Amino acid sequence: MLQESFFGSIQFSLINGLSFRNLYRKKKFRNFISYLEFFPYSRSVYYFLKHQNKLNLISINHANYSDNMLAYSIRKNEFSLKKDYLHFSPCPDIFFSQGEKYFQRLKNIFPQKKIFKIGSLKLGIQKIDFIKEKFSLLRKKINTNKKIVTLCLSTHDYLGMIEILNKCDLSKFFIVLRPHPYYEEPTLKYFNKNFKYKYHLLKELSSREVMKASDFIISGDSSLCYESVIMGKKNTVRLYNDSYHPLYDADDGITIIKDHKNLEKYLNQKVKIHNANPKSLVRKFFFKYDKQAHIRLKKVLKQI
Repeated sequence: MLQESFFGSIQFSLINGLSFRNLYRKKKFRNFISYLEFFPYSRSVYYFLKHQNKLNLISINHANYSDNMLAYSIRKNEFSLKKDYLHFSPCPDIFFSQGEKYFQRLKNIFPQKKIFKIGSLKLGIQKIDFIKEKFSLLRKKINTNKKIVTLCLSTHDYLGMIEILNKCDLSKFFIVLRPHPYYEEPTLKYFNKNFKYKYHLLKELSSREVMKASDFIISGDSSLCYESVIMGKKNTVRLYNDSYHPLYDADDGITIIKDHKNLEKYLNQKVKIHNANPKSLVRKFFFKYDKQAHIRLKKVLKQI
C-alpha cells in the first residue's frame, strides 16, 4: 500500500498540480474554475496554483454536502489566511455552494464574502422540463402493469444494497436501475453477476422522468432521493447496509432502512414513510430547485 501511494496516487497528484501550474504560466488565465472542492488530488492543484499572482481559484460544489464523507469533512484548523502551506492546506479563494447546509459549513471555516449559494448546475442541463412531465404519459412509455421500483445508485453503494435486496421478494415489481453515470459499467457488471431479479435501464428516459413514473424510490448514497421527495414522491427511502460506510448524514431527512424485513413492509405499504418537508430539502441541498444556477453563477463571476 505504501509503495502504491508513493509510486501511484501521490506522484499523480504532484504531476497533476504541476501540469496546471504550467498551463497557467502559458495561458495566464484569470480564473481557475473547477469541481475539485476538497476531493483527492485537489490540494496539490491548489498548492501549485496558489503561488501564481492575480489568479482566482474558484470551487463549484459538485454534489450534496455530507460531513460523513471524508472529502467534505474539513475543519477550520486545516486552513490559514496566511500563505503558510508547510503547516496549513491551500484552498480555493471563492466557493459556490449548492445549498444552505454546505454554505453554513464553509461559512464557519472561511470568510463569508468568499461563499455564494447558487443551486445545482446539473439541473440546468436536463433535456426536458422534468417538473411538468405528466405521470400518466410516463407510465404509458414504460408500459407495465406492475408497480415500479427505481434503484438510484451512487459510486459503490450497490455493493451493500444488493445483499439486502436479494433477501426481499421483488418478483411482483418492475425494477428500474439508475446507476451513477461515471460508474455505470462496474455497477451493471456487478448487478448482472449478483442480483437475483430482472431489471430495466430505460435509457430512453431521464432519471427524473423515471422517478416521476415510479411507485417507490430506493436510494443508496445518491442525492436523487432528495429530488424524489421534492418532486412529490412520498415513497422514497435510503437503503443502508451497515457493513459499509454511508456517504450521507443520518439526519438529512430521508427515511433509512437497514434490513430486508423493514424494506418489504414499506414496499407492501404496511408502514408509512415519513421524510422531511420538500421545502426544507430544497433549502438545505439546492438553495432553489430550478434551472437558473448558471445565471446566478455568471452574475457573481462578472463581479469578481
